[in-house]
Amino acid sequence: MLGLCTTSFLLFSCVDKDYDLSKDIDLTIQVGGDLSLPGCNTEEITLKKIFDLDEDDPDNVIKTDESGNYALRKKGSGSDSDVQVDPVKVSDIESSDVDTELTFKKAELDQAQKAEDKVDNQISTFTVTNNEVTKDIVDINYADTDPNDMMPADVVISFNKENEVTILHLQDFTIDFPDFLGVQLNKSDPDYRPDYQLRGNQLYFASASIDQDNGGQLRIPLQVSRFYFKKMKEGQGLVLHPDAEYNGLFIEDDVVVNGQTFILSSDFPAGIAPTTDISLNLNTKVILGDPQKDVKLTISKVKGIVDPNIEVSMEPVSFDNLPDFLQDEDVIMDITNPSILLTITNTAPVDVNIYGDLVSYRGANSTVVYIGAGPEGDTNHRTDPILVRANTTSQICLSRLGTGAPEGGTDVRVENLNDLIEKIPDNISLENIVAKALQKEYDIDLGETYHVSTDYFVDAPLKFGENLDIVYRDTINDWNSDIVDNGIEVKVVNVEMNAINKIPLNLELSAIAIDVNSEEIEGIVAEVSDLIRPGHGIKDTEGGEVVTPLTIKLTAKEGEMKKLDGLLLKINATNKDENYQDVWLNEKQTLKLDNIRIKVPGGVKLNLN
Repeated sequence: MLGLCTTSFLLFSCVDKDYDLSKDIDLTIQVGGDLSLPGCNTEEITLKKIFDLDEDDPDNVIKTDESGNYALRKKGSGSDSDVQVDPVKVSDIESSDVDTELTFKKAELDQAQKAEDKVDNQISTFTVTNNEVTKDIVDINYADTDPNDMMPADVVISFNKENEVTILHLQDFTIDFPDFLGVQLNKSDPDYRPDYQLRGNQLYFASASIDQDNGGQLRIPLQVSRFYFKKMKEGQGLVLHPDAEYNGLFIEDDVVVNGQTFILSSDFPAGIAPTTDISLNLNTKVILGDPQKDVKLTISKVKGIVDPNIEVSMEPVSFDNLPDFLQDEDVIMDITNPSILLTITNTAPVDVNIYGDLVSYRGANSTVVYIGAGPEGDTNHRTDPILVRANTTSQICLSRLGTGAPEGGTDVRVENLNDLIEKIPDNISLENIVAKALQKEYDIDLGETYHVSTDYFVDAPLKFGENLDIVYRDTINDWNSDIVDNGIEVKVVNVEMNAINKIPLNLELSAIAIDVNSEEIEGIVAEVSDLIRPGHGIKDTEGGEVVTPLTIKLTAKEGEMKKLDGLLLKINATNKDENYQDVWLNEKQTLKLDNIRIKVPGGVKLNLN
């Protein structure tokens, strides 16, 4: 930019090469006074030209939107994992076979043609045991058996055949099951009778008969649809084994039978009558599970607290094809509100809390930003929780200001998120991810496979805060051929111009004089009078541009100016003025150097020898 006018100055000469002047004449003359050359200017230089992006390259990290606004954007891919809590299968179920001795008085039978005896609190005990319950189940409120293979809970009542009684009558019988069992009648079973009544957990029937000549037993078909673990006795239900591979299941309780029994004289065959009191044993047994199957009970659904293994992973996102000036070691990016949008689809019926480490890598250096809320005692992961809701897709926006989530999404403020990109990294990864189901009760189908899939998107609009420092370096050179042997000796040169800026950043210019080997010329000092004040972004010409008068002064020791080949320029773009912070960089924003004038204070010395 400066080279066009500076070269014009260095090319000028007052010597006509066609004259042959004597070597014996001293042709060194001083041209006094301040000399100046007519002004010139540059065309508007757009940020689009400075960024110089290959718009057809899909790997570009710096992108523009439809309005030309710049942002650092990159999509990352995550995992698609399965979540499952294993069903509980129980093979070890035992129940006691209990007898009650009944006595029927001969005298009653002779007088009333009927003799009675009472069944009083006949107790049958059952035990359910399993030592391989998945540790994914932490607590159970209630558990359902498989509706397609519901656990039988048959009650079988019979009596012995060791006497002349062939028919035993039962009256007003009740069978009481523990409160924690959800029992129901199996109405599809051939032994079901409509007069069986369930009153809560008590089975009642008014009358029934057991005929030795017709099966010899009364079978009442019941099923267990649910276990209410909170109603079980202390020490029963789900048994936690913190140091073992599995948890356990232990259930033990009683079924209690009460009722009236009797025999009738008319039930004895003709010609046969008892001669003494009659005694017999009434046997009651509760059969849990199908005796023909190894697995007696399958718990297929629970309402409770679970802690399944949920794997969440995300591939690192790399930052390639950046403009060179953004990769400078001196660059500090202070982006107002960078964000990472997590999109997580969770088909499981549990809410999930996620926390982990965002890590950026630049060469051998790394920076860690902790996200999410860890458990008590975790002093690192202390942002707002990252909660993935059950049975839905959640969009969680991690951002520096806690804003920017799409409609229906959740904002999570991560105040130090900019640390990841303060020095634009080679890549960013999400590591040490922990995904835990919230420890509250859920209804979950055991054995069902659920899915958790993740994606994420890094979005950092190029709007800057006060700590920004973008460094742009450039070289203007190839002047030396115009300087050597032109007979001009210059000690001071002022390059004056107006900088017309529409870029909303302070531009601080510094320069170093260099020779043909691009080495600094210590005998020439370059001084810049002022920084270029920020423009207002894209606005009308009258209001958008800010004009800053600028002077670059080159001061040379005697003979040093002839070494000059150009200038090494360094522009520091900063954003200290709060009035210009959070203004978007746009490809249409421009810088123009207008009315560039070269002045030589005190004139020049011409050596015409």
